[in-house]
Amino acid sequence: MSWLATLPAWLLVTISVAVFVGIALAGRKIAERASTEQERGSHHTVAGNLMPGICAIFGIIAGLTLVNQVNNLHHAQEAVSREASAAARLAWASDPGPADSVQVPLERFIEADTGPGWELTTGEPLPAPLTTSIQQLQGGVRLLATDGGTRTQAGTEMLTALDDLMTARRERVVAQSTQMPTLFVIALFLAGLAVVFNAAALTVGRPYTWRLIVPVVAVVAVDIALVIALWLPFSGTIQASRQPLLDVQQQIQERFFELG
Repeated sequence: MSWLATLPAWLLVTISVAVFVGIALAGRKIAERASTEQERGSHHTVAGNLMPGICAIFGIIAGLTLVNQVNNLHHAQEAVSREASAAARLAWASDPGPADSVQVPLERFIEADTGPGWELTTGEPLPAPLTTSIQQLQGGVRLLATDGGTRTQAGTEMLTALDDLMTARRERVVAQSTQMPTLFVIALFLAGLAVVFNAAALTVGRPYTWRLIVPVVAVVAVDIALVIALWLPFSGTIQASRQPLLDVQQQIQERFFELG
């Protein structure tokens, strides 16, 4: 189901609304055929009594799911910010060393990390450009940090910043790889289905009440579309921003980290 998260927002909402409108129409037809005129009064009473409980169950499951997805997106964005901060610290600490030793490989690393490496998950191999850039960056940093002409404090800062950079990148990949439990997704969909079906059953024999369940269908459809949109923090409809890393890359190109 994760492929749904890559759809445009308008298409995702449209699909979700269409699915639950179809469920509502089907539920109304089933309820009409399964009851007689005499039975509908008791059916309305039962459906009306069930509605608050079903809505509460859906609200709890949807709320927990959304909180989990928003927290994952927040952690993903924090990882990007920490990665950018470590990259900036590394660029500062590497000056006045040769630019080719750290800053050029760092720029290439950011370019590969925000390009082919942006949507990576833990189970996927590293793209060749990212692998090469990491090797060049680590080699350049360790060579400059242990060089006799580099101050001990600067060398330590470079090695620490490099370690923080790789750690933050790993945390970002883990955030992209985090998936909702399948049973949780099924429970959310079934709860939404129950709310819409029960609401549709309340309109049987009451033609002027059909429009009153439109808000119910809309809320359920949009909530589920929002959960799916937050599924993948680096390739989904709603995703973390790569701008902090791009800002550092631009500053390296503009020689912002050179002290003169």
